[in-house]
Amino acid sequence: MGKGSRADIFNVTGWSDDDTTCFESGKCGIDKSHVGDAQGPREWIMDMPDPSRDLFCSVGPIRNNGMMNFDFEKVVSSSSSKRWFLEDIEYRLRVSGGTNEAILSAKKKGNCFLISAYPGSSHEKTYCATLCMNFFGTVFKLQCRWCECCEPGATPFNVTTPESERQELGAIVYENNWKGTQPRKLTLASPPMDRNQKFLVPYCPVQGHRPLDDAFINGDWRPLTVFTSKMPAWNPETKRHEACFSERVKKPSVRNFQLVHIEQPDMVMLQFGKSEKRKYALDVRHPLTPIQAFACALSSFEAGAMWT
Repeated sequence: MGKGSRADIFNVTGWSDDDTTCFESGKCGIDKSHVGDAQGPREWIMDMPDPSRDLFCSVGPIRNNGMMNFDFEKVVSSSSSKRWFLEDIEYRLRVSGGTNEAILSAKKKGNCFLISAYPGSSHEKTYCATLCMNFFGTVFKLQCRWCECCEPGATPFNVTTPESERQELGAIVYENNWKGTQPRKLTLASPPMDRNQKFLVPYCPVQGHRPLDDAFINGDWRPLTVFTSKMPAWNPETKRHEACFSERVKKPSVRNFQLVHIEQPDMVMLQFGKSEKRKYALDVRHPLTPIQAFACALSSFEAGAMWT
């Protein structure tokens, strides 16, 4: 099995006329030439590319005035025992207008979100990135599970990079806002893009890089790409702060926000806003990546209410 791929076992239900097949797991269209040795009468080992890396790419110059549209959902399921009633919360990201299959999901463990490209699986086994916050919920650190420079081609299934050497993908910092008297203000500090404007430059301690949140807070912005909140304007007639969102955002929420590049304050690079109960629109522009946008949205659910 090659690097950047994973071995999965599927039960073959039969080959179609064009030499592709559907499997009982629901994954369709795998070419017959990609099937390995049989493990039983109807069981085959598949060498499949890991989807995690695609989510670290910039969304690129695309349709809708350069904005890529995603749907973000908070999924709540309940379970109970003889003594306790428990809620299991998962956050999912889908491409708007695409299939109903989530491309990213996250579950919280302790003070971190485990982010996986395999929704419905055990996040502790399949996570490709983590989003961890400080005690006050004002600083969030987004890290890949590996470092592309130290361990190129790694996946959640073969990674060996120790936690202290993982690549940073972004730092999200909320401005202190005692008792919430002003709209939330957040800033995303990101590594720069590579020469091809596709992947983030590997940014890890082994390469001598300072932690992103530390660099940003101490004013060392030179190597960083920085995005910050586009603050809503105060409307004296309605006596509330108002911002101009796209038609995909239909409901007011304290979690609604927009990000702009600090050097292009008039162009919205990311917007996140409520569309209906537990559902949100998430729209992103190059050079942001889907996983950075997902992390910003996740942070809005955990930002400390007393401080932000």
